[in-house]
Amino acid sequence: MRKRVILFLCFTLSIFIIDRGIAFKMDSLYQNNYCANSGGGLNYYLKFQKADTLFIGSSRVKTMIISDVIGKNVLNITANGKHFYYQASVIHLLEQYNKLPKKMIVLNLEAEDIYKECESELINEVFYLKYYYDKNAFVKNVIDSKSPFEKYKFLMSSYKFNGENFLLFTNQFQHICDDNHNSYQLLKPTKSDSSKVINAIKENNKLKSKEVNSHFFEILKSIDTLCKRDKIKLVILYGPHYVYLKRHESASLIMQGFCKKNRISYLDFNTKKTTQFKNIHCWSDVLHLNKDAALVYTKLIEEELNKL
Repeated sequence: MRKRVILFLCFTLSIFIIDRGIAFKMDSLYQNNYCANSGGGLNYYLKFQKADTLFIGSSRVKTMIISDVIGKNVLNITANGKHFYYQASVIHLLEQYNKLPKKMIVLNLEAEDIYKECESELINEVFYLKYYYDKNAFVKNVIDSKSPFEKYKFLMSSYKFNGENFLLFTNQFQHICDDNHNSYQLLKPTKSDSSKVINAIKENNKLKSKEVNSHFFEILKSIDTLCKRDKIKLVILYGPHYVYLKRHESASLIMQGFCKKNRISYLDFNTKKTTQFKNIHCWSDVLHLNKDAALVYTKLIEEELNKL
């Protein structure tokens, strides 16, 4: 019996040492990671950049809003395929690291951000920020909401480096690193764009439920409170789509009502009256404007921001 206990303790100690050793090495890689394809863009901003105005959103901000056109000290903080919960986490990280913009946050939201059906995916996206689990309360709370067992996984220090963060290790051998820190990336028009749009429309998956996610309003209200405390102007941006769906209209009305009630500026470029982007040749695919249309869109945003 005593021998088994000793073997168990030795095994446990070995796991502990290996785990801490991996975490120590990966933490060093993370701190020196500025590759956009493995989360380094946010790390780069937190360490080296500051802005007066920040656009925060997904690839629909990165590829559609030209920050240089809008003004000096205007930047985009984006992550492809990441939406509201991820973006809210980023805002809380900016607060923690004293990197909030001086004047304005323009937060791009999508219809899917407000529906209960999509909440599970929104939570999953925050796992890409699990490096900050033990550093930021908001990130921790969102991850813990996934299940009561999540907190136990983080007893292993190396756990926060799996998934996308594991690219920190593999990139060294593949020499893959997109370290271009332009805050926007325009999409050049191609001959195949129209067919990509048409195929995406055919494959469009409609929401099965229109139940609203109450946590959406709680989180957005917390961001508004944070901004008002620091005298930062918060603007909610609802960008254009080629296809105008009923759920887009419903989501916009809900967002508009919330913003009006809380005195938050709201810019909606996805209404039936928005005709500038209804030409298929404006689109690189069904979600992203091409370079020429992005310039038009950016100038429209600039005009609206100047009015504010």
